[in-house]
Amino acid sequence: MSVVPLPLFVDLDETLIGADLLAEMSAKLLRQRPWLMGSLLFRVVRGTRASLKEWLASQVEIDPALLPYRTEVLTLIESRRVAGANIILATASNRKPAEAIARHLGCFAQVLASDSRQNLKGLHKLTAIREEQARLGADGFDYAGDCEADVPILKEARQGYIFSHSKRWEASCRARIPSVQVIGHRAPRVKDYLRLLRPHQWSKNLLLLIPLALSHRWTEPALVFQVAQAMVAFSLGASAVYVLNDFVDLERDRRHASKYRRPLASGVIPIWQAPFLALGLLGFSLTAGFIVLGHSFALILLAYFGANGLYSFWLKNKPMIDVVLLTLMYAVRILAGGVAAGLPVTDWLLSFGLFFFLSLALGKRYQELMGAKEEGDTIRKIRGYQVGDLGVVGTTGMGAALVSVLVMALYIRSPEVVELYRTPRLLWLICPLILYWVGRFWILTGRGEMHDDPIVFALKDRISYIIGACVAVLILVAHGFGFEI
Repeated sequence: MSVVPLPLFVDLDETLIGADLLAEMSAKLLRQRPWLMGSLLFRVVRGTRASLKEWLASQVEIDPALLPYRTEVLTLIESRRVAGANIILATASNRKPAEAIARHLGCFAQVLASDSRQNLKGLHKLTAIREEQARLGADGFDYAGDCEADVPILKEARQGYIFSHSKRWEASCRARIPSVQVIGHRAPRVKDYLRLLRPHQWSKNLLLLIPLALSHRWTEPALVFQVAQAMVAFSLGASAVYVLNDFVDLERDRRHASKYRRPLASGVIPIWQAPFLALGLLGFSLTAGFIVLGHSFALILLAYFGANGLYSFWLKNKPMIDVVLLTLMYAVRILAGGVAAGLPVTDWLLSFGLFFFLSLALGKRYQELMGAKEEGDTIRKIRGYQVGDLGVVGTTGMGAALVSVLVMALYIRSPEVVELYRTPRLLWLICPLILYWVGRFWILTGRGEMHDDPIVFALKDRISYIIGACVAVLILVAHGFGFEI
């Protein structure tokens, strides 16, 4: 006589998926309907956990296809399903999203979940599992969970499985339930948080050095130290912005061919941590900027963060407005460098920077549209642009690059250059070097070979370093220590 396998009950939050649906729904409410955050906070303080989940489920819908599922748990489910066991989803999450997930996966015979009256967690879940076990006529059950609230259920299960998020909790669970099996282990690591903060993007803040470099005063330690402090403040603030962007773009990142691996999108770092981390970094950046460099620098930081906020929540999907805003955020870094060092930022420098950075920003959009074209998707919009916009984006980007070279040429002919350089005609050689760089940049972008942020690309590219060195040599030869623009 064949033996019927015991039913397997599977927890949802942080077990089947690398996320918590309560946090997922709260985050989606914040992203899509921020004016309801007052109602959410009221229910957190005054209502029950079950009623809170029910209300959230009525306000937002979670797309089951975009959730980060645990491969190890899916493998366990499939092996037990093939063996003939009933698979039951047993979760403290609300029934509406839980049933949507069950329909998406198509492997669950039943769903046990919270409703408006009862939060199905801990002992309440154990009671529901016992009732379902009795209904199935089974002699016992197996259970897969992940947290302390699951321990009473794991103790009663014939076989318990855990997805561990902490070595300490894993050891504690093994001590109390020796037979428990660990089917996966994933705790956020330092390098995961570093990936979230994206320190490689801090290289963009080298732009703060430009006013100091062009003033011939980089040999003054006090000014160098002030600009270094400004770079630290901007770097912390930039990381706050990247955390915020990842939080806002969570669903878009999960649809992306590579961005789904980002710490928030993949569930490696819980999404509820993102707003607190962003606010902490932002507060530290502003406080340090105000105390060390004064209110003028702090106001520039505020303007930078305000522009980023507009970009993240509203304007990033508005064609052309988005790239203009990105250009201004690059220019703000140059202004901040001047303010930090107490040095003027000339119209020549701002004019060159605005057109040059506009070209780079358009190059980034062109690269994204090229990716959609290569995939054969000519309808889907990417940040408000369509594949049909490739010609306009490319032409405008190349035009902006050429205008930046024109600004450089006009500067070289200006009276300021004649006064500053002994052999100003040498500076004309800078123009073909810049033309070569931007031309090569756009050729690589058109070929679909530009996979990095343009500034990061420049900092990784050997040719960019060679051109930069040639420009520096020309400047030094034309005038011993540098030039002002």
